[in-house]
Amino acid sequence: MLNSIRNIRGFFSDYWLGSILSAKKGFGSKLTKAQAEKTLWRLTQLRNRIEGFENPDLTRFREQFARPLLGQVLGFNVEENPEDTHVRLLTRQPEEAAQGAATAPIAALYLCPDDDEVENRHTRGTLERFLADQGLSYGFIITPSLLRLIRRLGDGPKGASFDFSIASAVETEDIDSLIAAYRVLHAENFVAADGSPRPIELLEAESRKHSARVSEDLKAAVFSAAEILIRGFLEDIQARPEAFDPKPTLGQLRDTALQTLYRLLFILYAEARDERLQRHRLYQKSYSLEQLTDRLLRVPEEELPGNRFGTWQALQALFRIYDEGLPPTPDLENIPPRGGRLFSEKTPEGQLIAKLKLSDRVAGKLVMTLATTKPRRGVGRERVSYRELEIEQLGSVYEGLLEYEPRTADQTMIEVVVQGRDFVLTPAELKRLCEQKQLVLKGDAALVADTDAAHLHPDNVEVDEDAADAEEEDGDDENGEDSEGEEEEDKGVKKGAAARLIRRLEKDEFYFVPGSARKSSGSFYTREEIVQYLVRKALEGLVEDKSAAEIESLRVIDLACGSAHFLVGAARYMGRKLLDAYHREFNDDPPPEFHPDRPLTPEVRQRWQSEGEA
Repeated sequence: MLNSIRNIRGFFSDYWLGSILSAKKGFGSKLTKAQAEKTLWRLTQLRNRIEGFENPDLTRFREQFARPLLGQVLGFNVEENPEDTHVRLLTRQPEEAAQGAATAPIAALYLCPDDDEVENRHTRGTLERFLADQGLSYGFIITPSLLRLIRRLGDGPKGASFDFSIASAVETEDIDSLIAAYRVLHAENFVAADGSPRPIELLEAESRKHSARVSEDLKAAVFSAAEILIRGFLEDIQARPEAFDPKPTLGQLRDTALQTLYRLLFILYAEARDERLQRHRLYQKSYSLEQLTDRLLRVPEEELPGNRFGTWQALQALFRIYDEGLPPTPDLENIPPRGGRLFSEKTPEGQLIAKLKLSDRVAGKLVMTLATTKPRRGVGRERVSYRELEIEQLGSVYEGLLEYEPRTADQTMIEVVVQGRDFVLTPAELKRLCEQKQLVLKGDAALVADTDAAHLHPDNVEVDEDAADAEEEDGDDENGEDSEGEEEEDKGVKKGAAARLIRRLEKDEFYFVPGSARKSSGSFYTREEIVQYLVRKALEGLVEDKSAAEIESLRVIDLACGSAHFLVGAARYMGRKLLDAYHREFNDDPPPEFHPDRPLTPEVRQRWQSEGEA
């Protein structure tokens, strides 16, 4: 755990940060553990030196803390700037730089002796303007407790930063966070050599690769979770048939499972991003999915009971909170109800969710599938980073689920993957496909044991004398053409390919098959740059230089919204224009609606600076 690092608004991929310590290769400066211990001792000295001064003046802060920390620890040289004593250019230390490179600026710095000013909009705005004027890509804000890395405005997510808490690292002797921060923040990362990209840019490229995996990993996890849910629902209906009259159809169970999944994804996404939930002690301790996942991580899956239902009851209580909200208490804010159909118990799906029961074993597996990654050797399970997911990625997951339809096996079935395509076949169908296409079965021979396809597995090939005759009779003709009786799903499969055995399904077991729901519903993904272009062209004439009231009065409808990419794009675009209108009309103060029951205090203004955009 990197307890002294905050990755704000996805400056890097959280997945990448989680693996940065175990990565022996890759870009960026590295500290050994012994070097890190020496560096931490130096940071402690610098912190002790500055802690004796309450609100140190700028000169003392610069000379006794910022300059030695940036120079001795991270290899930067702080240049003079007579025009603005707070903002400085950073170069590389002369002894570490190549000849002639010492005077070339590689980043910028804002000196902030008061910790309370780090979140002030003026602080970041001043540094961003300086970066733009100097043509630099990266800037640092340093306080007695914090070192913050930001990008030039327009590069990366707005408001993103990489924060290293110097105070926390020193007080808790957090060596791991120091090693990770050093790998990102050292001066040599910001210097290009021989026309190559700067190491910081290569680190960001590494991070983006990790981030791209998040959506794909989530698609696989949600697909597995859907199967877990429907199997669990079918088991409950079989165990309590008297509770279900009439018995739900397979299609109804699929819709109910998807509704359950969307609820859980919404909650995981909200807990990762909503500061109201993160600050609410009662919610975090008693209800949150985060604490439920922490509890499940401490119990081996096989030890979860199959005859208790506490985890499912906890999930249902959580669903009610999102539907009805939590009232305020003297020391806690309220959690407002979310409204809409998603958490309502009055919809057909909501009524079924309230009636169905999942055992602790099934419900625990469901939560772990969505909230954690598959175990990896030497790492185990890792928490899925919902904070870095964009809402469009969740929409893409929704569209992906529409590609599949639920089925139950009417006999023994074998699932195989051939050239990336998934087939669920009877043993006889698998035998015919393998013989016609000369496929090689891979995987556990037990999956085809005692079936018509058993003799095709390499482990059993020595007893397969009759198969050669069958191959001549049923396979290709002498011209090498496919037999006329080949079914549609066989086409496109190359001869000699591997057929990887996935699982064996017995009679009445549930499985998904590719279907036509997505095509029939007209759900297709639109690239983000196209969404942004069309939204801007549709709305710019209606919102540009308009008052806040005029923008708030607009209504947008998307008659075929699908996963709502265009509506999300419209909300983002109009939100930015609305914020600009507020700033113009209230001279950067918040509108009255932001603080309806409170006077306009400095605390309200500070909260507006940090929360106004949201």
